[in-house]
Amino acid sequence: MSENGPIPDPDLMKAYQAHWSWFATWYGDFLRDGKQNSLEHLKKVYNHPNVITLEKLPTNLKTYGITEQPSVPGSFTLNAAGETAKVKLSWTASANAVSYEVKRSTAENGAFATVASDVYGSSYTDTAVTADTTYYYQVVAKNNAGQSVSNTASAAPKADAQEPPKGLLLQYHAADTNVNDNQLKPYFQILNKGTNSVPINELKIRYYYTIDGDRAQTFNCDYATLSCSKLNGKLVKMDKSVTGADYYLEVSFNSNAGVLALGGSTGEIQTRIHKTDWSNYNESDDYSYKGTQTSYADHTKATLYHNGVLVWGTEPTAN
Repeated sequence: MSENGPIPDPDLMKAYQAHWSWFATWYGDFLRDGKQNSLEHLKKVYNHPNVITLEKLPTNLKTYGITEQPSVPGSFTLNAAGETAKVKLSWTASANAVSYEVKRSTAENGAFATVASDVYGSSYTDTAVTADTTYYYQVVAKNNAGQSVSNTASAAPKADAQEPPKGLLLQYHAADTNVNDNQLKPYFQILNKGTNSVPINELKIRYYYTIDGDRAQTFNCDYATLSCSKLNGKLVKMDKSVTGADYYLEVSFNSNAGVLALGGSTGEIQTRIHKTDWSNYNESDDYSYKGTQTSYADHTKATLYHNGVLVWGTEPTAN
């Protein structure tokens, strides 16, 4: 019912099981002439317990009698950090969020798949990952009113930290025993007496010496069993001089250098260093020099590293 002349009788509505209705009676004679609506009828209607008038209606009819509806979750910020064998996610709280859903992709603009739903905190750790692979994440804040999506954050998990291989030895041979001439000739070979084979390109050798008059220098590989083309030499000035050394030779290996098998050897590596002006060195006080060692033998004053970790020898100490 909408606009009307005679106002319906609430008792009759109840009798006929009309559980609700609204009405807007025309004004003027429809209310005052006593024909359309008698005074007794008007008094009955407007005072009836089942009738409510306009001024008594609540101001917000949409929430009358029910809990106020929530707003859509607010915006929030996602952060991602790669750690060993996992990616840790954390985000600021989203206003009005009831729960969160974590999504992941291997491409920034790729399809994001759900990796966790019904997350109720503000952090999540993803362990189903591959080391050194970049993952992209989004988090969805949800409630009954809708959802809000975070920014995209990326991170790459790191590989598991591994113990350096055991049983690697560095042997040295002084090929030039004249301590006052214009070249250094340290020869090396690496032996594997451990339990596992080792990629040779994961190894580095260091030989410590004094330059005795700072000049430009040149590294030479005169011969290597595995081929000089598979190694590199670098002459490094130390940040701070130590006893017996202000420079070191660092020998590294290319990815094609092969694998040092269990019980195997790199074979000899013949290196030579000289200054570009061919001025003399004085090797008598050099930390790694041992003029009496004229054939290959273990030598702890030249050092060996596996992926940057010292696995053989003793580094010189500061003055």
